[in-house]
Amino acid sequence: MKKIFIIINLLMVFSCSSDDDKTNVSNGDDYIESNLNLITSFKLNINNVLESGIINQDSGIISFDLVGAELNSLVPIIEYSEKATLSPSESTSQNFNSDITYTVIAENGDNKNYQVVTQNRSLGEESKILSFKVNFSGQLIEAEIDEVNKQIYFNSGDYDISLISPIIEISDYASILPSSQTSQDFNSPIEYTVTAENDTESTYTITANKPSINAVWPTFSNNNYLYFVGAELSITGSYINPEANGAELLLINGTEEYSLEISSFSSAILSNGSKNYVLKTTLPENIPTFNNYSLIYMNDNYFVEFAYGIDIESQGPKNMTLSQTSYSYNDIFIIYGENLVPGLVVPSNGNLFIVENSNNYDISVNQDKTQLNWTLNYYQHFPSYYGNGPQLKKIYLIGNNRRVGEYVDITFN
Repeated sequence: MKKIFIIINLLMVFSCSSDDDKTNVSNGDDYIESNLNLITSFKLNINNVLESGIINQDSGIISFDLVGAELNSLVPIIEYSEKATLSPSESTSQNFNSDITYTVIAENGDNKNYQVVTQNRSLGEESKILSFKVNFSGQLIEAEIDEVNKQIYFNSGDYDISLISPIIEISDYASILPSSQTSQDFNSPIEYTVTAENDTESTYTITANKPSINAVWPTFSNNNYLYFVGAELSITGSYINPEANGAELLLINGTEEYSLEISSFSSAILSNGSKNYVLKTTLPENIPTFNNYSLIYMNDNYFVEFAYGIDIESQGPKNMTLSQTSYSYNDIFIIYGENLVPGLVVPSNGNLFIVENSNNYDISVNQDKTQLNWTLNYYQHFPSYYGNGPQLKKIYLIGNNRRVGEYVDITFN
């Protein structure tokens, strides 16, 4: 029995001695070194906001899609496999304007490379309204944009503009207030502010149906608007509505203003969608002589001025009467009145004939300017010359430089 016990103990000692060569002394278990070498999270602190990179484990690409970021000197926040090491260290500041390569080394020595790639677009700088449209019952109207003055105009004809949601296109990455989804009352001008991504702002004023004075008639002197008091004017323009709230038609000479009474008006929708008005007014006798009056239309929302100055002479023909109201070829046309002038404008067959004392016409005014005589010896003035019956003609008196005065209605046979 004693011999057998000794043999068994020797076997046990031999066995333990052999296993010690392969066993971790610290815990007594078999030990295999880690082969994990992954970056699991990669973040950059951009203006106190943590931006997470998108990690593609297959390609080893860590990508950032940034806007206007300052990347010159950043310390990343990196999470990676336990027991692995990282090169360069996560505590090292880097310039991420260029691609940076990180290597993760597993405990067993296996390594994996990651490349950090940043797409860093500059902040958008443009703050423009590129197009502005309104929809009227399926008809899309595009506004006119004056980019220099930041003014936008559109015409609505007779459509209601009290509740409109416009269709607005603005610069990339910009924002706009009020939103294009917000309905607006465009009976008064509306301001829209466009803010670029870099906070640059542009403010536009949107005006619907902006009035404009486009023409004044009659004028017989190549855009020189010369008149005597008492002349009747036809003023044509878009949206110069005499029935709008606060509507007025004025002549202003710098310090004084004179209201013009509108005797009648008409309107029509033009092909461009605007509403055109023709206003009739007569220059009153209380307007003094001045060679550069401003002609103004205004209402509660708008103030517009005719592009040309109005030249007015206060001593014009007036109190006119006729010796007869119907004339034939070779009759003597006679007007009685005050401040008469030796000139007439006669319409005939779609033309305007300027009648002044010359080789063609025999016309004169007496010394007191109380009587005008004109011999009707020009066939083309008479409708019978063109095979037509008698016609009522509006004949204007004109003075020097074809300054326009009052008119008389006469039948030509």
